[in-house]
Amino acid sequence: MRALTVDPTSSESLRLDELPDPEPGPGELLVDGVAVGVCGTDREIADGAYGWPPPGKGRLILGHESLGRVVSAPDGSDVAPGDLRHYRLAADALAAADPTWLDRLITRRLPLTKYADAFTHDPDDVKVVISLDEP
Repeated sequence: MRALTVDPTSSESLRLDELPDPEPGPGELLVDGVAVGVCGTDREIADGAYGWPPPGKGRLILGHESLGRVVSAPDGSDVAPGDLRHYRLAADALAAADPTWLDRLITRRLPLTKYADAFTHDPDDVKVVISLDEP
């Protein structure tokens, strides 16, 4: 799987990495990314001004405002495969370096143009309603 990562301790470290597919544990959902926002925090991290890698990791995955489609859910869960879910615990995902939902990024302020061909799917049932640019 692909994810945009940075070394948050230095600027100019943004790159597209191929990472192992995550394996859901007991009680966990497996979610494919549908849409991910890149915000001011991501810009600061990419500039080396803020952030730290998760414990035991050298790089941090960008994009923490996301929408994903459930691939698998534990028995007895209130969600089912195909459901759309907002990933609400972004800090936990970043700490665990779980990149399942980082398959598309749209931004005007990070130099992502060279990565455009890596992000390919465009689901028909998900539409952008509003986009706000942070100062």
